Amino acid sequence: MEFFNMQPVIDVLSELVASQLDAEQIDEAIDALEAIKSKIDIEDDEVIDKVDEIQDYLQYLLTEEEATTEEIQEELSNMIDELQK
Repeated sequence: MEFFNMQPVIDVLSELVASQLDAEQIDEAIDALEAIKSKIDIEDDEVIDKVDEIQDYLQYLLTEEEATTEEIQEELSNMIDELQK
């Protein structure tokens, strides 16, 4: 992922971790990631796939009622850690 600075994606996820994780905030994060993705070079499939994976997880959260806030925050934190590698 050396071709694209992942900091904007990390920032979106960090804001989400610090939030109350309600549906509106998750929707806003999905939209923000879509805007970021639109700026990625179309040839950088690995980055686009990673952002798609994050968006899929966030979309899943909108329908999942059993996950606790702590579990979600931990998963998002793990995603941030992975992006920083």
